[in-house]
Amino acid sequence: MRIQHKAWTLALLGLLFATPAFSDEGPYVYVTGGAGLAYNACQSPLIAGASCNDKSAVFRAGFGYQYTPMWALEASYGQFGSANASGYGMFNFPAPIGTGVGSFAWQLKATGPAVQAV
Repeated sequence: MRIQHKAWTLALLGLLFATPAFSDEGPYVYVTGGAGLAYNACQSPLIAGASCNDKSAVFRAGFGYQYTPMWALEASYGQFGSANASGYGMFNFPAPIGTGVGSFAWQLKATGPAVQAV
């Protein structure tokens, strides 16, 4: 069994046994966070030798209302990761841009709202 399967199994078992602790009806607020990695964001040959950062803080905050012990409605907002790079290098783009040397900078952020029926 691969390590990822073991981690998922342990996580799901933990959620299974934690469920009765959250069975009270009424409103609740939650905040979660951790570290994120934008997988392969810094692997492009176009940014070789550039300053690239693909690790970021990840967070999610939300509000929910537990209607019954089995059903709840949640609304949340979160930042799920980001990456950015800047540098100076040789570019080889198709026509009409062509080949050239120049500086560049880019930033990627994955953020957004969510609504869930739980």
